[in-house]
Amino acid sequence: MSMPKDLEILGGYPILEQLAIELRDGYDPPMDYHNWDGHILKGLIRINEIQSSGMAIDVNNWFVVRAAYIGHDWGLTSTKKDPTLLDSYDCAEEMAAEKTRDCIIELGLGEAEAEQIYSGILGTNPNYPCETPEAKAICRVDLGNTGDSFEIFLRNFFSVQLEDKRIDQLLINPRSVVESTCNFLRLYLRRSELVLGPNDTFPSDMEKNILAIQSMGTSAIRSATELWMQRTRTTS
Repeated sequence: MSMPKDLEILGGYPILEQLAIELRDGYDPPMDYHNWDGHILKGLIRINEIQSSGMAIDVNNWFVVRAAYIGHDWGLTSTKKDPTLLDSYDCAEEMAAEKTRDCIIELGLGEAEAEQIYSGILGTNPNYPCETPEAKAICRVDLGNTGDSFEIFLRNFFSVQLEDKRIDQLLINPRSVVESTCNFLRLYLRRSELVLGPNDTFPSDMEKNILAIQSMGTSAIRSATELWMQRTRTTS
């Protein structure tokens, strides 16, 4: 089991280490993209980077941001296999939010902050609003590397398709898969909460990556997919 070796990655909050231990199993077995080592731990590092940059000037409670991020995809690996687990919830984010809120209350956190964590996790679903600066930061970090270099964007794009068992479809009808993914990402781009500060270029960088993959020809997408699969088999 991979756990942070110290509290630095968790911002110096011992309760967050306890929360991570309690929720870690909810990310097993690891998926190709939404996994503990890649999506969660790297996201926590990104939170530290955003906080240190001073860019998110309106965020006052970074504890809430970190706690929500730790739990925001809890149980997703199970619901992918058995969607009936979500029958009593509106979405996977609601299930994760409830689990994280209840868990951190049991660890001793007050209900007011726990509810902020709950609403912050809900905000990672594009159909729910981000009602606080903290929720905006959580949503932003959840989008991971979509605003980084196109190479990183493409690598994560393929990981998501593999996770959703759409690699074969990507080879058969690449345009359909690319457009559905880009349309989903644009649900977030329509939200002002992606902008964390006056000098924040993340939304425009994300849009550039979306336009870049949309501009790829069908044969280019197929070739890139096949190359990525070859590299994946070589390193696995």
